[in-house]
Amino acid sequence: VQISNDPATDLRMAAAWVMGDDNTSEDFHAALRRLLDDDEPAVRRMAALSLTRFDDARSRAELVSMLGDYSVKAGVSGKVLTILPVGSAVSRQAMIARLRDDAGQTRELRAPVSGGVEKVSVAEGASVSPTDELVVLSPDADNALQALRALFVVGATDDLPEIERYARGVAGMPPDVQKQAALTSEEIKRRASQSR
Repeated sequence: VQISNDPATDLRMAAAWVMGDDNTSEDFHAALRRLLDDDEPAVRRMAALSLTRFDDARSRAELVSMLGDYSVKAGVSGKVLTILPVGSAVSRQAMIARLRDDAGQTRELRAPVSGGVEKVSVAEGASVSPTDELVVLSPDADNALQALRALFVVGATDDLPEIERYARGVAGMPPDVQKQAALTSEEIKRRASQSR
């Protein structure tokens, strides 16, 4: 629980992962709920996955977001020096762009989550402000599969549109992701019919 407050993103992620191993601890449960509001998306995602082991449906919104695109903002004002092209695969913390900020310092913008560059929103040489979108990352297969497995446990009918999009097949996703989406959809519908 103490480590879940550490300034280092990787340590908070590790704490969230480990706390999911003991779903009898109320201290862990409370810490994981708090981590759902973390500034770092990777920490929020790990917390959501671990909360599933507590059968805690508060993780649903974060789990569904793992199935969608992620917009990466510039974070500073400056000029884009280099940026990865569409189709590039990136792991979390991989460099996706270099910027020269208004103070003349070169900054590296790193991917907050793993995925693929689905869209490049600015050209090299463009001036940007902190809130400008640089790229849009599509989910990677591992994150999508984990989210679908978790939604099998805590998902609700409101989540079905995104899950069924995967069940129909998403370009670039392997067959096991599509299969898991179909299983998750069936399980959510089964639960919904039993609760009527």
